[in-house]
Amino acid sequence: MELILGGTLGFKKFAIFASGLGSNALNLISYARENADKFSIEVLVTDKEDAPVIKEAKKLGVAVEVIPYIKTEYPKLDKKNHEEKILEALKKYNISWIILAGYMRILSSDFLSNFYDISFKRNRVLNIHPSLLPDFPGKDGYGDAFAAGVPVTGVTVHFVDSGVDAGPIFLQRSFERHESDSLEDFISRGKKIEHELYREAVKLVIEDRI
Repeated sequence: MELILGGTLGFKKFAIFASGLGSNALNLISYARENADKFSIEVLVTDKEDAPVIKEAKKLGVAVEVIPYIKTEYPKLDKKNHEEKILEALKKYNISWIILAGYMRILSSDFLSNFYDISFKRNRVLNIHPSLLPDFPGKDGYGDAFAAGVPVTGVTVHFVDSGVDAGPIFLQRSFERHESDSLEDFISRGKKIEHELYREAVKLVIEDRI
């Protein structure tokens, strides 16, 4: 299946993928509303029918596509079918970029090939990760960094490939761990940076400064 994307130059249309609370998704939806002449968040895609982000995105006027992941005895076919349903849903939005914001599934190379941009040799798909990659990839970057006792960690925005938090790094920002930090303090400081850094990344994209 081939997906025809919106153009890279000029006004850009984004899709956001999220599976849970979606604080980064809602942050960027708000950012799009503040810059409605420059870009839009056309649709939120989620694999969870009960994801809290659904209600909040709808309140902000964003279309939502709920595409549950259906498990059978054929896992490889399940993934293929799921991603084909996503591609089919996205066709009507003429999107330029995908932003992952707490989307808890690894996208396949076949799926990502629909978003490959030959001009800068990257997939037009961004993700944010709560560590200074390549350190602490995986689902609990903050927890892993905290448990390791590192004095400095950070946040990374990277282009997505079919690996786990393995795509080329776009932006990074570090922050220090304080001796008095609880894990909650640590995460709270990181979340603030996530919201700032993702906005910065999108700003660079919409200004064609990649």
